[in-house]
Amino acid sequence: MAIYTVVTRDVFVIGRLWMGGKATCKYTLPENVPSTREDIQEWLDTHAGDFQEVIDFRASIGEVEIPFLDQENEMLYWDINDPVE
Repeated sequence: MAIYTVVTRDVFVIGRLWMGGKATCKYTLPENVPSTREDIQEWLDTHAGDFQEVIDFRASIGEVEIPFLDQENEMLYWDINDPVE
């Protein structure tokens, strides 16, 4: 029986849209970008064209987890993705 390991390089972003409002997006980080908050932020600054501004992000890169900067941003992420009606 074969065992497969899947390594993810996902970045979950909260940002301000060009036409107003806030939204979320998921990006896959390229292999050549180191998995530090500063390097990911630098990559997002040049590759997150969907947003006028990146507010915050969390990343899941292999076994490395980089959380949102604070709980308020995490709650904002979930409010945007699953709004209460």
